[in-house]
Amino acid sequence: ARNLFARAGRNCKVATAASYNEAKLRKQDLSDMVQGSALQSGDGDAGPTDWSLTCERSELMKRIETSNKRLRELAASPATFGGGVDEARHEGELLAAMCEAMLQSGMPDADDGDYAGMVNILKKSALDIVDASKLKNVDAASKALGEASRSCDSCHETYRG
Repeated sequence: ARNLFARAGRNCKVATAASYNEAKLRKQDLSDMVQGSALQSGDGDAGPTDWSLTCERSELMKRIETSNKRLRELAASPATFGGGVDEARHEGELLAAMCEAMLQSGMPDADDGDYAGMVNILKKSALDIVDASKLKNVDAASKALGEASRSCDSCHETYRG
């Protein structure tokens, strides 16, 4: 399923009848899966995921920035954090998942030890935010968010120039 939906997403970058038909097929597949049916359009044994085709790092970075911005807003005070612990947990989980995707073979710089180290620090910080959310501990969340920001800043200094 993953490869079928990834292909449909890539194909939608161009407006053709084929990309439209592909999107309609994936819409039907998704509808069937939500209703509990097995995927009918199977692409056989999909084999290993080619992460360089599955997601683009620039898009992950945009979403990571969205998560960081929202987490900063939530951790601004005990009141905002207390009212948004579920959202903070969710953003932390998404952030950790995006870090995991950035470390997959085929992703840019995934085989660079320094880059992987910075991404792993960001991932650990994201998981610390998840834990802090479960405990409703705004101080721990703020500390983890600070670590995440330092990791991002360090990475951007090194890889953006």
